Amino acid sequence: MSAAPEAPAAPGAGPWWRGIPPAAWLVFAVCWLGGMCDGLDSILFSLTLQPAISSLTGSGDPALVSRIGAQVQATFLVGWMAGGLVFGLVADRFGRVKAMIASIFLYAAMTGLCGLARTPVQLGVFRCLTGLGVGGELVVVVTMVAETWPERARVQALGLLASSFQAGYLAAALVFRAVAPYGWRWVFAAGAAPALLTFVVRFGVQEPERWRAADARRAASAAATGAPPGARLADLFGPALRARTISAALLSSAALVGFWVCTTWVPTWIQGLVGGPAIAEKSRATIVFSLGAILATTLAGTIADRLGRRPALALGLCASTATIATMFLLVRSAGPGLFVAYGAVGFATGLVVATLYIYLPELFPTRLRATGKGFAFNVGRLLTAGGVVASGALIAALHGSFALAGAALSAVWLLGLLPLLGAPETRGDPLPD
Repeated sequence: MSAAPEAPAAPGAGPWWRGIPPAAWLVFAVCWLGGMCDGLDSILFSLTLQPAISSLTGSGDPALVSRIGAQVQATFLVGWMAGGLVFGLVADRFGRVKAMIASIFLYAAMTGLCGLARTPVQLGVFRCLTGLGVGGELVVVVTMVAETWPERARVQALGLLASSFQAGYLAAALVFRAVAPYGWRWVFAAGAAPALLTFVVRFGVQEPERWRAADARRAASAAATGAPPGARLADLFGPALRARTISAALLSSAALVGFWVCTTWVPTWIQGLVGGPAIAEKSRATIVFSLGAILATTLAGTIADRLGRRPALALGLCASTATIATMFLLVRSAGPGLFVAYGAVGFATGLVVATLYIYLPELFPTRLRATGKGFAFNVGRLLTAGGVVASGALIAALHGSFALAGAALSAVWLLGLLPLLGAPETRGDPLPD
């Protein structure tokens, strides 16, 4: 039920979605739902950070809550990094479908267990394992869509796929608003629902033809030479891929550090602006952020094709710094200005994420695609974890000023411009086999 690659359509052949095989649409739908569930389970802790940490520590002190909250968030990001690396190798060795099933079940089950935590340490362990599954599945879904969709429509499909993670934020906002009045533990319990998606993947999706062909070649080579089968991280640093791997990892690191250190604290910052639980305000803000990001991901394929991958990324990086700094420096209340500003942040950051979805699979051959994307997109999680912990310390040093810390840290996005200077432009190139 997977689609073989096609030659690019001739000019004037009609809209990009015309003539796409049903199997490719099924893969896209399942991967989109998986990405949405990733986003949902990723953001739940940010929405529940203050009540969860206050409950588990018995203290509402902002400095303590921000410090412990940063540590718990850091464990999630470390797990995410490990998941991207581990499941990238698993997907390249054993198949995309098996890796997807395992990663979905893992993050859904661990999110549910977060609701049973009795100490911050337990919550941190469960969030780390949640991150392991989330990071793994994101690598797999992007790889599956890239390898399943026809060449002429691949870029548009990957751009739209990026909207799934942001749609997960939107779903999380709705879940939070509906369930949070019953307590933060029930919010995490609701996050276990994505486990049901594993049944759809198991019985409805087959491996992409590209992977099956590459796996057959790998098995034949291993039998002939006696070399161990499967992808290895060391292969990413051979002469042909070393420069691409390093550029991709540095670029992704800047984007990930910027995203998490600047957005992790927004719900808690809004709670400070309101002076209360702010369930409705946090939910509303997350919704407009998600809508802005979804708009960007919908347009990302067109932008990346018209400007090129590198210019689209540069535009998104600069816009992210500008919108985040403006929001934190100018917004003083949870009114319309906040929602407009946070929607703009969603658009800018969504453009970066969606373009990375398009760009990273184009840098690596099929036998190393999941491994390469897993490494590049997740090695930055370690730096991100350190960045989140440092941002918590910075907030405490600034006497709880989330606004000043967020504005200062927005400059991290600009660091992504440096690896772009040496990165290849892949616009117009076919997906490498």
